[in-house]
Amino acid sequence: MSEEEVPEDVRKLLYEHVHTYEQLETLMALQLLPQRELSLEEIATAARLTAESATEALRELQRFGIVAVARSGSPPGYSRTAGDLEPVLDRLVLAYEEHRLEVIKLMNANAIERMRTGVLRAFSDAFVVGRKRGNR
Repeated sequence: MSEEEVPEDVRKLLYEHVHTYEQLETLMALQLLPQRELSLEEIATAARLTAESATEALRELQRFGIVAVARSGSPPGYSRTAGDLEPVLDRLVLAYEEHRLEVIKLMNANAIERMRTGVLRAFSDAFVVGRKRGNR
């Protein structure tokens, strides 16, 4: 499987919702143990991350609607809320397990594309001519 052979829906998921390796590893930990909610400590251990990195990854995945706080309190529990994304997440797990390098290359390409797009947007915004205050 080459980078181009990663299924299109997995490519889209990675581009739109999984921006860091910490998010990817956190998602893998949750995906591989889908039958229950996990504590932050369990996720950090399974993903081989610090608690701080796992917390940030969980926060972003929650923002994208892929992860939810399943149990409030101390400590909170986390679970997947994939719903319609379930088949895509299964394909992502398969691609990552069997073709890790291709998935990582794709994530690198996505990061570069997001950076390029951001720079172009900032550059074009620098040339927006607007009205000065007080002038009508």
